[in-house]
Amino acid sequence: MRKLICILSILAITICFSKISIAQHPGTPIETEHPGKGAMLSADEIIKGIKDHIDKVTKANAGYFSINDPIEGKDLRLKLIKVH
Repeated sequence: MRKLICILSILAITICFSKISIAQHPGTPIETEHPGKGAMLSADEIIKGIKDHIDKVTKANAGYFSINDPIEGKDLRLKLIKVH
C-alpha cells in the first residue's frame, strides 16, 4: 500500500511540473512572451492605463462601469467612486 501511494505521489508531482513547463502559449517563443527589462512598465504607467480604460468604459456607458456577474447571471452597472 505504501509503495502504491509513493508511486501515485511521484506521478502526481511529475504531471504537475510537466504542466508548469508547458504553460507557455503554443507557438509563442519565450523571448516574445517575456521580453525582459526593455518592455517593463512603471507603476505610474500601469495606473494611468487602468484609469484611462475605466474612463473610456464609463464615458461609453453613461457614467457606469458594466461587468457581468456569472454566478448571479446578471449584468451589473457600477458607479465607480474611487479606484485604489
